[in-house]
Amino acid sequence: KGKDGQYAYGVFKLYTATKAYRDLCYAANSADGDVGESNTKVLAVPSAVALCLQVVSDLVLAADDELNGGSKYVPDVKSAEYSAAAVTYMLPAILQAGDPPRKSIQS
Repeated sequence: KGKDGQYAYGVFKLYTATKAYRDLCYAANSADGDVGESNTKVLAVPSAVALCLQVVSDLVLAADDELNGGSKYVPDVKSAEYSAAAVTYMLPAILQAGDPPRKSIQS
């Protein structure tokens, strides 16, 4: 997190990074077929989903002035919009059943 919505030490604005990620998720989701795994599975890693949800959460917390201990970081509305859209495009992969647990050779 940086000043004024900057991301990665001022190299990119947060909305630029979230828009690019949303576009990647959209492209992967659009290429999905009816059968098989979702193409967004490689994008829907827990840390990426958590980051998108954190951006939306920070905006919601910042919108409530009366909330004690609200977010110290206030993202712009577009960043939250792009993050929410990215999560929406990743939903097929997020909701997909996980891989079965691996069997240990030792057992």
